[in-house]
Amino acid sequence: MSATPGNSLYLYRLLSEKIGVGRQTILARVEDVLLEDDIMASDLGCASVRELLESLDFVRVAVFKRGRVYATILPQPEWDALLERLGTDDGAEKGEQAAPHKSWKRKRGAKTVRPEKPRPRERVKQESSEVAPAVEVAPAVEVAPAVEVAPAVEVAPAVEEAPAVEEAPAAPEGVTIEHLPADAIVPSDDEGINLTITYIPAGDDLTPGVPSEPDDSQPETVSNEQLPAPPDPLPRRIRRPMPPMPQSFAAEVWCPNEILELLYRLLPFDISPLTLLDEDWTAARSTEAYALSTGGVSFDLHCLRGSGPEDEPVRATLGRRPPSASGKRWQLISLEGPLDEALVSFEGLPAAREGAWAELDGLPTGAYRPTSPERLFARFALLGPWDALLKELARLAEPEAWGDDLADLREYLSVTFVRLHREHKVATSADGQSCAFDTGLLTKGVERIFACFNALKASSPASSELGNSPSWQFAGFSTNPQIDTIPEPASYLNAWEDLCLAAPYEVRPSKTLQRTYGNALDLAIEQSVCRTRRNYRLATPAYDPQTNETRLLLPLALEQSGVIDRALVLARMGESGYEARAVISLAHARTCARVVSSELPTWITRQRA
Repeated sequence: MSATPGNSLYLYRLLSEKIGVGRQTILARVEDVLLEDDIMASDLGCASVRELLESLDFVRVAVFKRGRVYATILPQPEWDALLERLGTDDGAEKGEQAAPHKSWKRKRGAKTVRPEKPRPRERVKQESSEVAPAVEVAPAVEVAPAVEVAPAVEVAPAVEEAPAVEEAPAAPEGVTIEHLPADAIVPSDDEGINLTITYIPAGDDLTPGVPSEPDDSQPETVSNEQLPAPPDPLPRRIRRPMPPMPQSFAAEVWCPNEILELLYRLLPFDISPLTLLDEDWTAARSTEAYALSTGGVSFDLHCLRGSGPEDEPVRATLGRRPPSASGKRWQLISLEGPLDEALVSFEGLPAAREGAWAELDGLPTGAYRPTSPERLFARFALLGPWDALLKELARLAEPEAWGDDLADLREYLSVTFVRLHREHKVATSADGQSCAFDTGLLTKGVERIFACFNALKASSPASSELGNSPSWQFAGFSTNPQIDTIPEPASYLNAWEDLCLAAPYEVRPSKTLQRTYGNALDLAIEQSVCRTRRNYRLATPAYDPQTNETRLLLPLALEQSGVIDRALVLARMGESGYEARAVISLAHARTCARVVSSELPTWITRQRA
């Protein structure tokens, strides 16, 4: 049984009022609307909500990457006019509810089609050529005797009849058996023998919740007049649909006190749980790094479950909640992972491992850092999956070794954006509807590559602060950004000292390095300075996004063999020389130095740890 004209009109009115017309909505939202109105796909003979929507002419169903299904309610002007004429307001609905025991049959021949809510149907599919009925005796339930039962069932005498029930012939072999409507059973106050008859198809393992086969023999509940034909489907929108997720964690997600108290105990004392949740959800939403489930969504937090090398991030799960006075339609349901407070150190749970840039300050692994280029980039725009974005950029740019999964390119693009944003070099069009920045990369034809974005709301990219919710949406990479002012590339070198080792040549290790490596580091630093003074090209600059300053990288040999196996990170201390802040691997040194220049000294490029 497919949707009748009255059913279609009812569903169109329901979905257009609750969801809206012409808006792409995730399938889970449509399921929620139908369930709130006590409508299931099986009521219309469909096995799923998706199958139901695909059978409706006024709904367009689209399937995107990773199997995400979206639905769009197409506008029906003639149906809107018909609903307005019928005056299907709340008063009419209340009038229907005032007589719940009214017969479900309606008189044929009505001249006007009216919205008709789909009625519940049997939810167990019965399909077998041999019916093996079973008889159970239960008190207080009476069965209409007009129903003929298969020969294997013996009906005890003294069963009272319900005179209002029409006769229904017994089902022949191979035909699905349907129960009578619920309102056809008339309860009796008299005592008697009551039977409950359950039909169990032979050789079939019944599963609760399986929808029944449609019953085409039931009379239609609307007139024969047909609704106006829906218009042709609207053209598919090229713009990426934004999922109906919370845009602001603080404004749209309710956090139970129990979970917040747990996070306060697990995180370092200077880290706000709400700030952490907001930043991590914004990054996950921007890059689609979340997992959808029925009525919920999960994403990783920026903290690990423990200090071991194999520890995974703590995972948070959000779920929908009924409307409340606060207007928050989502809530934090749980934190996934073995969060044993006895195993948490005094400093709290460690932070997730950042990119190579995080090693330039010399802080220990697991320390929280206020600046994360990837999260700042995600707060600026909805980027989409990192994998697709990086592959598009790598295909367009000159061939270059960017490491496994293009990890170096990901860090390069994020750090470059941070520098350009601080230099106010993200150019915006005159109408404020698009912006772009220079990635610093070139095509094979030596053309500049720009990252382009479309506006989601009023935004000012030149601002030194980024909002909690993205204001832009990534539109692709191009050699022609189509804006009034061509963006300028990032600049990192402002003085001679940013490019090479300058006088005075005194280099003192930080206290942290001195405690870590001891006196062996003094000799290694002395040899590194000696090499660099005789070949100034050995020093190479790197950009530190945390301090917005340029650092110098020098070759370092910690082993007695004298082989260069590390890079020494220097910070200029004015007229007093340099301070050695960190010792990093050659692979990380290359990643940090590549942000500033594509031409690197051989001591960095010839070996990658």
